[in-house]
Amino acid sequence: MTTAEFLSSLRTQDIQLWVEGEKLCYSAPPGALTPELAGELRKRKAEIMGLLREASDIAPGILPVSRDSDLPLSFECR
Repeated sequence: MTTAEFLSSLRTQDIQLWVEGEKLCYSAPPGALTPELAGELRKRKAEIMGLLREASDIAPGILPVSRDSDLPLSFECR
């Protein structure tokens, strides 16, 4: 299983990963992060952090917008 496939399988279990500085952080439902998965995360930590950093460079997070005026409900297509 590739690291990308491993990350995809974690997402299907609602396990979220992100990078803060030099730390790999996670959020998981109770019992979802088994000792086996934790071991796999440790083994793949460097590659996972690289992939997450690369993804954040490609698609930066959603930016806040001013709430001083009406916001469109959807984009108009023509």
